[in-house]
Amino acid sequence: MALNLGAMRHRIGIQAKTTARNTAGGLVETWTTSSTVWGQVIPLAGSEKIRAMAVDSRLSHKVRMHHGDASSVTPAMRLTYDGRTFEIHVVINRGEMDAEVEMLVSEDT
Repeated sequence: MALNLGAMRHRIGIQAKTTARNTAGGLVETWTTSSTVWGQVIPLAGSEKIRAMAVDSRLSHKVRMHHGDASSVTPAMRLTYDGRTFEIHVVINRGEMDAEVEMLVSEDT
C-alpha cells in the first residue's frame, strides 16, 4: 500500500510517561508530549472493527503516520488528537518497508 501523504492532515501529539517528584517528595506520573506530527486518525468500522475486536475489544481507531515520525513509538506511549487521548495497543511497520506506521488504538473516555 502506497503512503498517501495528502491523507496525513491531522496534528497528532506523541506522549511518553514521565515520573517526577511532587512537593511532598512523592513520585507523580505525568505525560509529556515528545513531538507533534502529521498523521491520520481513522475510526474503525464494519468488518475491520470486528477483526480488531477479536484482538482487543477496546480498539476503536487506527492511526497512520510517516515511519520517520513514528519509528520510535511503542505501546508504552499514547497519542493525543483534537483534545482526545488514545492508548496505543499495536504498532505496525506497514509492509516492513519503513515508510508508514499504523497503530491500533483505543480512545480514553
